[in-house]
Amino acid sequence: ITICGIELPGKNFIDSRGTEFGLTSIDEMSDYVAGKISDFKSENSAPFIVLGVSFGATVAYEATRKIEKREQELPRAFIPYAGHPKALEWIRQYANAGESFRQILNDRRKATIEHVSNILGPEKNFFLNAFKENLPSNVTVWPRAIAATAADIVALHEYLYHPEKLQTKV
Repeated sequence: ITICGIELPGKNFIDSRGTEFGLTSIDEMSDYVAGKISDFKSENSAPFIVLGVSFGATVAYEATRKIEKREQELPRAFIPYAGHPKALEWIRQYANAGESFRQILNDRRKATIEHVSNILGPEKNFFLNAFKENLPSNVTVWPRAIAATAADIVALHEYLYHPEKLQTKV
């Protein structure tokens, strides 16, 4: 078994390999993932599956759709593992989420827990607590982690789910 992890640009904020991220839409992210899968398949003939965890489940679903539409070799299975359902519910209900978190992307000085706390307000404590729990223990990388999470929130806020039966086994 070969495991091939795909990390979106800018998501490795734990060490110095992180790059500036430019992917702020599910479409861009899923294109990137589908391209990485194609690269892997060009060098490896083994069957494969696509697994997505939390936010990555949405990206993996869309990448699988793109692979199917391109009529490339299909994964043996698509395995989504969803994240906290309240997060997406909050993002959908909070009309200014996309714009509020886009401000962090436009001005990195706003990539602070204090700014996020101001955006969320006291009525969103469950989301703020979940946000804080997912930050790395190294506080020096928090601005990059907050900016990367802001990009995900912007992408999810603007994402339109297109229910479609996959050819791939789910």
